[in-house]
Amino acid sequence: MEFLYQELDDFHEFTIRDNGPGISEKYQEKVFGVFQTIEARDIIESAGIGLSIVKKIIEGKNGKIAIDSNFKEGASFVFNFPK
Repeated sequence: MEFLYQELDDFHEFTIRDNGPGISEKYQEKVFGVFQTIEARDIIESAGIGLSIVKKIIEGKNGKIAIDSNFKEGASFVFNFPK
């Protein structure tokens, strides 16, 4: 896991990068939904609420969050907050 910070003109930008299985583009918006998971819950234990809470907090502070990922190549979650 890698954590990066960059100060931009109007934002603080954070990136969290992993080397996991990645997230296919067709699921990248789905993972931000409440109770949404990519794998069935009987395969991987997950409530499917973590990223929806993160997104709600970030957007509540006028920030944005996005995923940069290709399947089987890890994922980067990039989020920013206004200064």
